[in-house]
Order: sequence, then C-alpha cells, then structure tokens
Amino acid sequence: MQAVKQLMGIATMHSRSLALLLLASLACNESPKGESRTPPPATRLGAVDTAQFHLDDTFVFELPDSGGYFINGQHVAQDSIPAHIAALFAARGPKERAVMVWDNPLRRNDAHWISRAALGAGGQAFDAGLSGWPPPPARP
Repeated sequence: MQAVKQLMGIATMHSRSLALLLLASLACNESPKGESRTPPPATRLGAVDTAQFHLDDTFVFELPDSGGYFINGQHVAQDSIPAHIAALFAARGPKERAVMVWDNPLRRNDAHWISRAALGAGGQAFDAGLSGWPPPPARP
C-alpha cells in the first residue's frame, strides 16, 4: 500500500509540473499586440558558381505575381515540375544539373520548392539575376 501511495504522489507531482510547463510554453508563444505571426520571408536562392556548373541550355523558371509557373517561357503545372527537372537532369552530368529561377520576392517559397525539386533530382537551383543570366523577354 505504501508503494501505491508513493506512485500516486509522484504522478501528482508530474501532473503539476506538466501543467506548469504547458502554461509557461503558452505564455512564451504569445505574440506582442499588433504583431503578426507570419514567418519571415524566405531568402533568395544563391548565385551559380560557374567553376562548378556548366550551363548552356537549362530550364529557366519564372514566378509571376499572378501565380503559375513558367519554364523557358512556357506555362507548366506545378505538379509536373519535378518530372520536368528529373527528365532534364537524367541525361546530364553532375556539372550540368542546375536550373535558374528568376527571383520574385512575393514567391520565394515557390523558388525554394523548385530548389528542393532540383535537389531531389540530383541537381541544384540558382537565382538567375544573381547569376548574371540574361533576362527573359517581356510578356505582352
């Protein structure tokens, strides 16, 4: 009987500690009044290192404010992008497995999504502007 009372006392103590921990963590998560909880904007992709990559003919992604995705000026569905990248990289050596993405500060998460798709296919994605890539033609 003594052992049961000890276990009950320990359980009660742990319950109180857990409750205090929960309250403290909720208090720490409160944002100050007037501030939103939106995450900070994603960073730009990096510039290509031309000593490591040779890019003559690759995919260049555009991310317009209006939404959607363009590869070399052609509209593509988002769910087809990983397959497009994988097909491009399949016949290329490691130094040719790279794509360019034109930065759009409003869609940096999409740029990072493309970067993850490129990594998944065995390559990388780079910021076209920081890499000195020629700008795309203006759209009518």
